[in-house]
Amino acid sequence: SQGQNLGAHDGTSLLEVGIDRFLGVPGRSMVIAAGNAGQHNSHARGAVATGAMETVQFDIAANDRNRDFIDIWYTGSDRFDIRVTSPGGNSTPVVSPGAPSASFSLPNGNQAFIASRLNDPSNRDNRIVIALSPGSSTTIQQGRWSFTLIGTTVVDGRFHAWVERGVDTVPSFVAPHRDHNGTLWIPGTSREAITVGSYITKASSGVGGLSSFSSRGPTRD
Repeated sequence: SQGQNLGAHDGTSLLEVGIDRFLGVPGRSMVIAAGNAGQHNSHARGAVATGAMETVQFDIAANDRNRDFIDIWYTGSDRFDIRVTSPGGNSTPVVSPGAPSASFSLPNGNQAFIASRLNDPSNRDNRIVIALSPGSSTTIQQGRWSFTLIGTTVVDGRFHAWVERGVDTVPSFVAPHRDHNGTLWIPGTSREAITVGSYITKASSGVGGLSSFSSRGPTRD
């Protein structure tokens, strides 16, 4: 029972490849917990059209003193620019795919780090990592933040985003992009392991159904 949200959620992480190779002989099996992120609002999904913008909103609670990570994945044939906007409406500069990673200071004192990488070696898809930190402030500003994807080249257009697990408070996606499906933790998206969720065993109704807190598929691929 272990897991994280940083990664492509398609079975291509180094850990999952190692698991699959270990299980590639008769007589071996591995069971992995799906996770408890079914209601964490830690997954978002959507689509970007050519020349259009798609803004994904997420809330940050009070007293968030830790560094928060959001991991965005989209197909290798597309190109998305990105900017991050704080609750006060202040935005980072637009970052293009393949540009050098950069950290931006916002008027609220917070720092927004953006790395937009092409052709990830694990699966040849594109990845954007956002890291928010308090910077010169004591906490990350409470309220509704967002990131905006701008479609410069679009063949597929679909994207997924996950918030990495945290010790205390972490960002929480809101409608309409919030999605309780696709919330399996890595390495539960391994291709050869058996991934199990939680189901209801004792209740006035719903016995045998999936527990509301249980992570659920599908994988990104």
